[in-house]
Amino acid sequence: MNRTSKERLRAIGQRLRAERIRLGFKQNEMAVLARSSLASVQRWENETPIPADKLAALSDIGMDVQFVLTGVRSTNLNAIAEVAEDELVRWHAALPEDEQRRALALIKALASTAGVSPGGIHVEGDYNVVAAGSLIKERGKKRK
Repeated sequence: MNRTSKERLRAIGQRLRAERIRLGFKQNEMAVLARSSLASVQRWENETPIPADKLAALSDIGMDVQFVLTGVRSTNLNAIAEVAEDELVRWHAALPEDEQRRALALIKALASTAGVSPGGIHVEGDYNVVAAGSLIKERGKKRK
């Protein structure tokens, strides 16, 4: 491999790492989402080409693949996010009412585990979230 190719792969790896961090993923989490291994993600971030199917999987989780490959930010990431949100709403609406409640509870639990709530507000500790026209957070009691 010539020096230019190595430098290009190193730059791609650095941008991949930057995108992973921007999205808030650890290497092992990104490996799961890319349907790959931790060792593969580590290699991708260090001068190893990324397979196209893995880039497609990373694109599905919101990674700016154009930026990773070229260093130029994509201008349509918001449109991609809106499509994903629309799809989520359609799947939710297709569920029976009791399953909709379970799905919402699951999403809230996942968000709580990640320490986030709607609007990208980072929360710490044990919070109860109540919707009353707008998002309100209040400290809850610790569960046993």
